[in-house]
Amino acid sequence: MIRKLIKDFLDTSIQYAKGYVCKNTASSDAWSRRTFQAWLCTRNSDDRHQDKVPEDILETEDSLLLEKWLMFFAGSQKSEQREVSIQIDLQLLFGLQRLVR
Repeated sequence: MIRKLIKDFLDTSIQYAKGYVCKNTASSDAWSRRTFQAWLCTRNSDDRHQDKVPEDILETEDSLLLEKWLMFFAGSQKSEQREVSIQIDLQLLFGLQRLVR
């Protein structure tokens, strides 16, 4: 299962390099962006968090800053949906990876 996901990801990366994006990949990327943006808005509006996520975090050149916030995001997704499958987690993170390229 994991090997198939990684193979699909690599195949998709090659398609991106060639300039072609299949409909399912574009849809998955849009879902990843929406999910991340919803988390970002929720976190930034929560007064319990003193440090705010930069609105343009997906466009940043600072890889350490991006890594920090993606780890917070991934952790919050796990705690919100305790029974999320590995496949959904990987789809979400792969979609975000394609967006930050």
